Amino acid sequence: MKRLAAILCTVAFAVAVVPAASTGASGGPNDSLTGSGWRGTVAHPNTPVTHIAVSAHDGPQGVSGSFASINPANALLDFRGDVTCLFVNGDHAVIGGVVTSGGAPGQMGTGFAVGFVDNPSPTPDQVTFSDVALALPVDCVAESVLFTFELFPVLRGNIEINDAL
Repeated sequence: MKRLAAILCTVAFAVAVVPAASTGASGGPNDSLTGSGWRGTVAHPNTPVTHIAVSAHDGPQGVSGSFASINPANALLDFRGDVTCLFVNGDHAVIGGVVTSGGAPGQMGTGFAVGFVDNPSPTPDQVTFSDVALALPVDCVAESVLFTFELFPVLRGNIEINDAL
């Protein structure tokens, strides 16, 4: 029964978010996501552990940008990557891409995805778990499922999402 409830919640979220996508790769031309800050852990969500920095844009040449996750204590979360997909829906955004440096052994060349929420001040912005070691190409619309899991406050930073509609 719990599994059915989880599936229904996931489907309800997908119905609410996915129709806004114009393609599988991005939400629309001129959408963007920029910012940086710190993320905690499940046990200590308000303790800065992983530094994140993102710059993603959907322009005339398609989606481009970069993402960095810096956490020397956890190799899976210590990498840099090129952004290849961006999905924006209002104040929510998901980026995905390919790991270009760092990471755990074998992680370079695999995909990653991370979700962000741009909340109005004074509420802190939020970031999802990082989905790593993904098959390529990453589907940012499908990775919207990240919002069904725990969200972490962005500590000592700011995320800005532009939904150009």
